[in-house]
Amino acid sequence: MTSAGRGSRVPKQMPTRFQVKHSFAIERRHLFVLVGTPVEGAVTVGMHAAVPVGPAVSLAIPIHGVEVVRRGGSENVALTSRYSRPEELDVLRGLALRGSILEIDEEEEPADTAAGPPIPAFPVACTLSPEALHERQDGALHDLRERATELRETASGYSLRFPASDEILDDLVQVIQAERKCCSFLRFALVVTPGDGPVWLELTGPEGTKELLRGILEIPEPWADQVGP
Repeated sequence: MTSAGRGSRVPKQMPTRFQVKHSFAIERRHLFVLVGTPVEGAVTVGMHAAVPVGPAVSLAIPIHGVEVVRRGGSENVALTSRYSRPEELDVLRGLALRGSILEIDEEEEPADTAAGPPIPAFPVACTLSPEALHERQDGALHDLRERATELRETASGYSLRFPASDEILDDLVQVIQAERKCCSFLRFALVVTPGDGPVWLELTGPEGTKELLRGILEIPEPWADQVGP
């Protein structure tokens, strides 16, 4: 599971999609394997598979190996991804992968999804009243800002870095589910890096999103990258 890219990139001429037939783990080698067939394009080492885990959330699985498997007259492709901790394997096993068609993207640098898929033109406005917005500033999203160990500005929003833990992941998913109900223009990306690496929550959107987030997160202007305690 890897992070999203920083900066611009050249759009791919052909999208890459992969249909999963089944998946399994080779625990002694710390490998998770996706077996299936490419639907469009070609999959290579260094790409990552985007697995939807909610209406606005996807999990990026890095591809560390690609192998053609021939058995019983049929030919499939096996994509392998390394993991470090049992908790990561539990997450991977809990994904609904069989029969799904996954988007495969080029590997990217951490913490900026500005060059990602186009963001729908929802109005940059929160449906909360001024009183409720004030409560939100003192609530879950602001609390996450206080818990973040690093804050980075991106082209269209901000990325928050957190230490790896099951509690953090659960809290981030709950916040995403709550925030998307009142701020439909926001684009959320939850990125889990390999091993004991950090977890990133990326908040982006159309023009005007960054200014709104700056107010909700109470980010001073001008500001520099900030590291928590």
